[in-house]
Amino acid sequence: MTWWDGGSRATSFRVVPPQQLIRRPLSYPPAMPITNRKANNAGPPSASVSDDSPETEGFTITEVPLSLPNRTRDPKHKTLLDIVDERRPRDAQGRPIDAHKKGESGVDEDGEDLVGPFAQAFFYNVPLIFLLFAFEVIVHQQYRQELDLKKITFKCLKAFPIFLTLIYQTHSYRKHALAQAALFAFSVGAGCWLVHATNRYGYYAVMRQAPPVGALWIWAAVEMNLSWLSASCVAVCGWVWYGGYHIL
Repeated sequence: MTWWDGGSRATSFRVVPPQQLIRRPLSYPPAMPITNRKANNAGPPSASVSDDSPETEGFTITEVPLSLPNRTRDPKHKTLLDIVDERRPRDAQGRPIDAHKKGESGVDEDGEDLVGPFAQAFFYNVPLIFLLFAFEVIVHQQYRQELDLKKITFKCLKAFPIFLTLIYQTHSYRKHALAQAALFAFSVGAGCWLVHATNRYGYYAVMRQAPPVGALWIWAAVEMNLSWLSASCVAVCGWVWYGGYHIL
């Protein structure tokens, strides 16, 4: 077939039928080795240098070591754990100070209490007042009396400064032997009186006196050491057995 472009030149081309068109597979150039910048700027590699020669700076992907480092050997330099251990605060004997144990004692870095005695007494008093409120509700339900929440709340508010003063005056000295003995005597007396009152007194006297005495009994038990507390429980149980009282 001939095509005239309007001038003196003619262009001829051959029409190929579709049946003769054969799809040829695509061919890609061979993979090139990975080289650094210096090797790329050096120009084309010489034909006399082979890929296996030790002078070649390039490497293929199969030559990259795919293995974990050896952690069995001790490092020759200081690790992060060594640096942290060196900067830990230490006492006079050079032993490290544990921050968790220091916080559990209730003191700061200077050895002072985190909160003052009044704040400690206040935080002890708040759950004690809620316990008194619960005892008031329970004793009213026990004797099937009408529950007056306003009256109970007012009674608890009146007891708040009394309990606060008592805790403030005794909490700082609770570790002394004399204070432990006093708390032991109060705990035994309060427990024995509660057992006697609930078995011998009328419901009105129990409703008025048992809740505050019971709350103070719980407070004395919290302030005592385990040995003093166990002894007070044994004494109250002995009183129940001696007097033939019923606790249920």
